[in-house]
Amino acid sequence: MNKKIVTIIITIGILLAGGIYLFWGKRDMYSEANAPRTTIELSTDSTDFGTFPYAESKHCVFRFRNTGEQPLIIKNVVSSCGCAEVTWNKRPIAPGKTDSLAVDFKANSLGQFNKTVEMICNTEPERHLLHLKGFVEE
Repeated sequence: MNKKIVTIIITIGILLAGGIYLFWGKRDMYSEANAPRTTIELSTDSTDFGTFPYAESKHCVFRFRNTGEQPLIIKNVVSSCGCAEVTWNKRPIAPGKTDSLAVDFKANSLGQFNKTVEMICNTEPERHLLHLKGFVEE
């Protein structure tokens, strides 16, 4: 082979290997297990839906801000019941940026309720409890 072709192949190989390393290295750096710690500020940690009929669904949004210097990663969100469906951004939230977590609540029984949604993040403490309360009538 021509020396020029070999040089081009080697250069392409080095660039490709470097690109793969940067891609996987960045990905591992911000994986859930070893993500650097940051801080979070919640605008509120509770919602009172008041009194509402059983047939009615309720919706609320919990807003928060990444107050740290590292990307905020919401590792998981766990509801204390099947009556609360939670949606959130699965991408890291940049420092200084705000985002939200939405909860759709569909009661499965009558009467007073106090439910929680646990948000698990790369923060200290790692767990943040969000509270839902209200009264469901017929």
